[in-house]
Amino acid sequence: MARNKGEGGYEKRERRGKTEYRYRLTVAGQKDAGPFRSTKTEAKKAYTKQKGDEVREAARANLEELKKEEDEGTPVLASLVYFCLFGVWEAEVAPTTKGPWVAELAPTTYKLYKGIFKTDIVGDPIALMLPEQIQTPDLEAWRMRMLARRLTYERRVRVQGGGYGNTWTTEIVERPLRNPRTVERYMPCVTRALKRVKNNCGDDLQPLKLPPPRKTWLDWKDRKRFLSRFADAPNIERAVRLMLRGMCLGEVCAVRGTSITDEGARILTQFSSLDGGAEERGELKRERRYRAVPLPDDLAEEIRAFGSNRAVPMSPSGLYHAIVARLVGTPWESITPHDMRRSGAKWMLDRGAKLSDVADILGNDPMTLARWYDKSDVEGKKRALSYLDSV
Repeated sequence: MARNKGEGGYEKRERRGKTEYRYRLTVAGQKDAGPFRSTKTEAKKAYTKQKGDEVREAARANLEELKKEEDEGTPVLASLVYFCLFGVWEAEVAPTTKGPWVAELAPTTYKLYKGIFKTDIVGDPIALMLPEQIQTPDLEAWRMRMLARRLTYERRVRVQGGGYGNTWTTEIVERPLRNPRTVERYMPCVTRALKRVKNNCGDDLQPLKLPPPRKTWLDWKDRKRFLSRFADAPNIERAVRLMLRGMCLGEVCAVRGTSITDEGARILTQFSSLDGGAEERGELKRERRYRAVPLPDDLAEEIRAFGSNRAVPMSPSGLYHAIVARLVGTPWESITPHDMRRSGAKWMLDRGAKLSDVADILGNDPMTLARWYDKSDVEGKKRALSYLDSV
């Protein structure tokens, strides 16, 4: 029984006069192996498929658990959306009876009003609150559930081969959904947001209407109606146009009317990083960086007219990408600004925008954009439907 050096390798056996192989992987001292196959290539494919099935099964079990909690009527917490400006865009929503993600909280029967109040500090959460839930928010329960949630996904890692250079393999990674220090750091922000929304409750803050029971956890028709309902909203269109310029979500939410200059928009992107021995000392070094993003004149005028201290909401395409990423177990950070550019382009083309206009905004050749759009329109829908059917 021979095995290559490194974390990944193959196990060989002789059975009925034939040689069979199976792929083995050691992660954190734990050994895992796939089924036997006639060749090493088939053994590696079978192992990858087996681990992918396990990840999808875990995701389905998680959704079933959430649905069970919903049926049992667990207390509804306030829906807190976090736009943390850490260089890569992230969004977190406190668990509610309707599910843990913002896209699942907004089917077509929900109504979003002006009940969005942003705290004074850049990077603090944007709160979507229900008036009857603001009186006694269970912050400790929210904190414990956020710390308990974990994310499992696959990633490719490079391992040492048997003298032929580096080879790639797949390993299963499990990590906390949120950094405990991040959750603890944002607890005061949550308290301030709750207090501010409570003080500002009035006609502008309307309760959300609960949706009727659905057959599936994420119904394709409900989401399609939701996207079409908000397709003409000026804030959504403005956010998509910003994403076409290559901005990530955190930067779009930080756009203020006062940040637009003659040279372009200077967007504040705030993130945290550890350097040197700071991690051992438990210190968190805070940095602030700026980058200038040129905007069309008409879009700059729209943002100026929109006013300062007003957040630009996430686009429906961004919500859709978030759903698909979570369903397949992909880390949220893997969705790049380039993905948002393509999402914005597809959003505009689906609604009848001229190919030349979208190409001018993107800075691409119209023929290249046309070839990409024709290809993505078919394959993208097939992938989306297959992901939803597998859950």
